[in-house]
Amino acid sequence: MAEGKECYIRVRGTLVAVTPDVYHVCHQTNNAMKQANANIDFCGIRNLLHLLSGQGFTENELKKIADRIARSTGADIIFC
Repeated sequence: MAEGKECYIRVRGTLVAVTPDVYHVCHQTNNAMKQANANIDFCGIRNLLHLLSGQGFTENELKKIADRIARSTGADIIFC
């Protein structure tokens, strides 16, 4: 960001002027939280898919579904 440029963040519905440095830190934190949430959501989805394995779905079908969901949500967690 250019020096002297005004930056704004939304805090509880209100726009607040901040320095470019503060804006950058807030933006990085927000991105990290989105990634963490994607991984947490994917863990829950994976648990639900695991329950379907006893309901007639093959492991291969469930793996394909999980892979597609991981790609579409941006989850990058690795399960062994």
